[in-house]
Amino acid sequence: MKTLGQIFFHQNDVLPELINKAKQLSKLDQLFRSFLDASLARHCHLANLSETEMLVVADNSSWATRLRYAIPDILKNIKTQPEFKDLKKIRYCLSAEQSLSSPKKEKPKLSSVNEKLWKDALSLLQKKKN
Repeated sequence: MKTLGQIFFHQNDVLPELINKAKQLSKLDQLFRSFLDASLARHCHLANLSETEMLVVADNSSWATRLRYAIPDILKNIKTQPEFKDLKKIRYCLSAEQSLSSPKKEKPKLSSVNEKLWKDALSLLQKKKN
């Protein structure tokens, strides 16, 4: 019978590659966040990295906007590190958790008095047009 270690870490298995990739990304994420302002670093993290492009996930649109304005400086400074020497572009997106959990905005409801006033005003405007 095989042990869990043998099952999960078999040479031809994909799992060890995924674990190594996750560890590598975690180390690169720490390095990347060291180039960010402390407040921004708490709300952004490295999600993926190719030779020339980095994908950063921001907690929400506010932090994504702050990141966007900081990208030119980050790119200039981070290229001093050997891990990021060929980096040409930093892309960003919003966290899936944030975009999935954001509540749906309901249309505001008018009171019956205000609804009647709006309808009267619209009907007067339509009469003036005709």
